[in-house]
Amino acid sequence: MLLTINSADNEPQIYAWQNEETEQELLDLLQWDKKTLALFNQHYQHSHARLSHLSSRCLLKALGLKIEKNKQGKPFLANHSQHISLSHNHLYSILALHNRPVGIDVEEISPRFMRLKKKFVDQNGLIHAESLAPDQQVLFFAYYWAAKEAVYKIKGESLANYAEMIKIDPFIPEKKADIFAYLEKSGTFAVYKLIFLSLSCNHFTVVAY
Repeated sequence: MLLTINSADNEPQIYAWQNEETEQELLDLLQWDKKTLALFNQHYQHSHARLSHLSSRCLLKALGLKIEKNKQGKPFLANHSQHISLSHNHLYSILALHNRPVGIDVEEISPRFMRLKKKFVDQNGLIHAESLAPDQQVLFFAYYWAAKEAVYKIKGESLANYAEMIKIDPFIPEKKADIFAYLEKSGTFAVYKLIFLSLSCNHFTVVAY
């Protein structure tokens, strides 16, 4: 099912496909030829991976978009002037369109981000998290991870020191504020605005642009 998540002026357009269909229903919507179907069956074996890929293709088809990938595997639009970013999991496929480089990530809120925090959060972020209530800390680290993933997708290249190269303004989860991410690499510095959006009680998306 196609959903319009954000269409505010001057911000990325965000669309999602909520996975409610069966695999066969998605295949019926796509109407692939035998060659495309054979390649799909060859590359996607796990049921969740199959549904995620199919729903992402249904999303692109519903919007009339066709993507290709560059040498780094970063998607770009073959029939459109805007920049695109894609993300998906077993429940949502989501994309962002904008007239400038954009990155998006969709995640499920989970304590696993707490366990991994030292791998992707810098020292200032860890200190800030200590000031938050336990339930807010779970959200903070999940949002922080997704924000960094969104920035990473804009660059579309390897970032060796993930925790230190991308820094994010301290924020309180679910409190409205302008939040920015900062990327410093090889003597260059870039600033990206972040948008945090809830998709359900336990799924959310972060967009960087």
